Amino acid sequence: MKVLIALDGSPCSKKAVEFAAQRAWHEDDSFLVLSVLEPMPHELGYGDPDLEAEALAERAAHREAECETLVEEAREILAAKHPDMNIEKKVARGLAVDTIVSMADQLGIGLIIVGSHGRKGLEKFLLGSVAERILHQAPCAVEIVKHHG
Repeated sequence: MKVLIALDGSPCSKKAVEFAAQRAWHEDDSFLVLSVLEPMPHELGYGDPDLEAEALAERAAHREAECETLVEEAREILAAKHPDMNIEKKVARGLAVDTIVSMADQLGIGLIIVGSHGRKGLEKFLLGSVAERILHQAPCAVEIVKHHG
């Protein structure tokens, strides 16, 4: 089975990686560790029009480097516990939910593991839940690892 682990750099996504690393997997299972680099407000036509192109490019490069570090660290955690498993990593660009769901569909993913902040009530209503939207739109099973912090 192909397992996609979606990361956003939060403590809950780190917990999802640790959760996956601790589980027993079949030798023919494989991982795809994915971080999605979402568009910045200026790329969507919002934000500060006075920011210079150079500053924006620098910020984008910094965000991409953070995503690359994130997926590499997760790959290392998984490889330490499962050295014989195939573990790929990817940084994709797009909207998180759409990108994760579409990749799962295209790659024949059997399970998505994603962290959740465990928000409730008004905060969940106002912010929405990426994990919940993935759960409802995914073409496969989804495990949500909650982090209460």
